[in-house]
Amino acid sequence: PGARRENSRVLESASGRVLGPGDELLLDPLMGWQPRVGAKKRQPRLIDLAGNIQVKRRMKLSARFGHYYKDMFTTIVDAPWWKLLLSGWTCYVSVWLFFAVLYWAGDNEDTPFCHTSQLDTFMDALLLSIDSQTTIGFGNYSITSDCFSGVVILICQCLCSVILDASFMGLVFAKISRPQHRAATLVFSDQACITGPPEARCLVFRVADQRKRQLVEASARLLMYYTPATRVPPTATTDHDGVRHTKVAVDVEQLELETRQIFLLLPCTVVHRITPASPLYNKAPEDLARMHVEFVCLIEGTTPSTGMLVQARKSYVAGELAFERRFVHCITLDSEGDYQVHLDMIHATEPDRAATGAARAPEPFDVQAGVAG
Repeated sequence: PGARRENSRVLESASGRVLGPGDELLLDPLMGWQPRVGAKKRQPRLIDLAGNIQVKRRMKLSARFGHYYKDMFTTIVDAPWWKLLLSGWTCYVSVWLFFAVLYWAGDNEDTPFCHTSQLDTFMDALLLSIDSQTTIGFGNYSITSDCFSGVVILICQCLCSVILDASFMGLVFAKISRPQHRAATLVFSDQACITGPPEARCLVFRVADQRKRQLVEASARLLMYYTPATRVPPTATTDHDGVRHTKVAVDVEQLELETRQIFLLLPCTVVHRITPASPLYNKAPEDLARMHVEFVCLIEGTTPSTGMLVQARKSYVAGELAFERRFVHCITLDSEGDYQVHLDMIHATEPDRAATGAARAPEPFDVQAGVAG
């Protein structure tokens, strides 16, 4: 508010507040104070273009660690590869060193309990520990049967080795077999279209599967996140860490689809009819931009290879909606009579003649069989 004034032009923010002449900041209903007109603003998103969740969860560090500690398996699996491998290697080296210290401490001239010959250096004890845990058995050192304590230490190391190997291999397998990589082969259209005549408008987007083995029992959901205009205006505040942010209200609506079950043998066009019961009814493009609307599309199904549930995500903000346009056909027949799907054309759109009454809106058959795409 105390920014330097450069001109006498009166600016009005998206929330309707009129600022003074030449103010360099505007109060955006969702982003708080933003640079004045002419500066580029980042569009807030819940889901980025790659389908990753962009929501940052803030809480006290002690409470967060407590919750994550209760679900340690998921925490480790979700960690980056370098953290998982570094943690596993650290555990192995720590176990080797721990039992090497036990072997080295128990080795003396009076009670050579753990081998047939003396350990000259700590490195000899470390090699004995590694040989015992990995069952290499080079033959230079061995545990004798004269001392019961040495046998107990060897048994303890074998049990620790079994638990450590099973845990580490299980974590690596769980991380490799996660179904989120399967979701990367599902392709969404870059834009969502609002098409059809005025009395039968539809919000549509297109999705296709690049693999020949399709998801089993695939289903689609469409959620609409937006900032309601009737709520309390956003307020600036500071959290317990001293970070300034703007409190906003975000509502969510689950949009009704013509069919939730889809079969991705061919590209599918998912349709939401804009009826009087739809939250998009009588909404102009500027209304959607003012509401900071974001449509979150979810495709869920079971991969036949592993039997795991797969969820692919895609979101469309107001700037990614194409009005009065529809998707072009991307299915052709070759000279041998076989169907061909041109995945590079899944994003292509064309002017919608249905807006002038020259064509009809997409039918439910288009959603199931992908004929519209």
